[in-house]
Amino acid sequence: MDYACRLGIEAIESRVRELAEKLRSELRDIPDVRVLEQSTDCCGIVTFCCHSLEAQKLKQGLFAAGINTSVIKNVNTRLQDEPECDFNRASLHYYNSDAELDKLLETLKAMLR
Repeated sequence: MDYACRLGIEAIESRVRELAEKLRSELRDIPDVRVLEQSTDCCGIVTFCCHSLEAQKLKQGLFAAGINTSVIKNVNTRLQDEPECDFNRASLHYYNSDAELDKLLETLKAMLR
């Protein structure tokens, strides 16, 4: 808590938003990946799906590479425009690095090949 206070809430928020926007932008460039954000004021949680890869399999593949994500069941959300697709969710934090985002993206791309 002391560390976060020394950094400052504004700096932490800025860093999280920067990382999340980078991830959203990069995910949008990957064929077969759909970013499912609906808010105009996005936070550090990035929700997406891959139509050719089940969400649970993607989570397992990312976990094997040391990347933690979660799976959200479509029935538990208000994103009903994707009826056949559960979602993956990446929760970014101020201490995540650009290298960690790059690793997530490269691992995802490799799994989709």
